[in-house]
Amino acid sequence: MPKKTTTKQPLTPIKDCPVYSTLSDKHKAFVDEYIQHLNITDAYQFAYPNCTRVSASVKGSELLSKVNIQEAIQERKVARAKRVEVNQDDVLRAVMEIAFVDPIDLFNDDGTLKPLKDIPVAARRAIGSLDVEEIFIGSGEDRVSIGNVKKLRMIDKKGPLSDLMKHLGISGVNKHELTGKDGADLPQGVVINFVGKPEGE
Repeated sequence: MPKKTTTKQPLTPIKDCPVYSTLSDKHKAFVDEYIQHLNITDAYQFAYPNCTRVSASVKGSELLSKVNIQEAIQERKVARAKRVEVNQDDVLRAVMEIAFVDPIDLFNDDGTLKPLKDIPVAARRAIGSLDVEEIFIGSGEDRVSIGNVKKLRMIDKKGPLSDLMKHLGISGVNKHELTGKDGADLPQGVVINFVGKPEGE
């Protein structure tokens, strides 16, 4: 049987992307796939299906380094942002909401979980998953529901906080190990954590 292929539609009108419009069909396919998943190897294999993974990784990196490909990618990103009406400020605000969400917004005064409709939008966006398990007693036709257990998992704040630190130019924690004279170990070993760069660096 002939191999079935799937043709993806352009993400945005080509008229908004002058550099992109000059690319070959293969290079357009690479650009479109790359900006959707940010995976060089997958993007190259999408454009060149017969290429091996190893070769796709090498050739994809080479292709991505080309100036016109970089410009085309930027064009497509800008055009996509316009299409969905989102900008960097919108993304930053969303990251901040997740990074600084207060779990107390999810609960009533008695400690029970609020109905979803009563949870503030910002707090709802920080919910990674919510599982509801109904509890029964008895069996068969005599089984009766006596309540449920709700298991809520919040989105890990480490990622959003890290993104904010990068955006604000805040360095993470650097670990420096101090040693004695001529590199000898200090008694019991001493490790001091500095936030940012120590003075003099």
